Amino acid sequence: MLVTRGVNLKLAHDWVDPDLDVNTDARTRDSIGVEFIPYPFLQLRWFVRHTDGPPQVAGTHDVQADFELHAFF
Repeated sequence: MLVTRGVNLKLAHDWVDPDLDVNTDARTRDSIGVEFIPYPFLQLRWFVRHTDGPPQVAGTHDVQADFELHAFF
């Protein structure tokens, strides 16, 4: 969603079930982020993701924050 010129708000909900024969392996991921374009060809991105998966699998119940700087040329 375009908030104002040069600022975008992004929301996402992802769901995956890698093996339909296994009842306990479904995973979800919710993300929220902001993209800021202060100058042409320069983009700053900040995202927070919450992953919820089976408790018996390490790394599938986490919160992750990412900051990215993209320079386009």
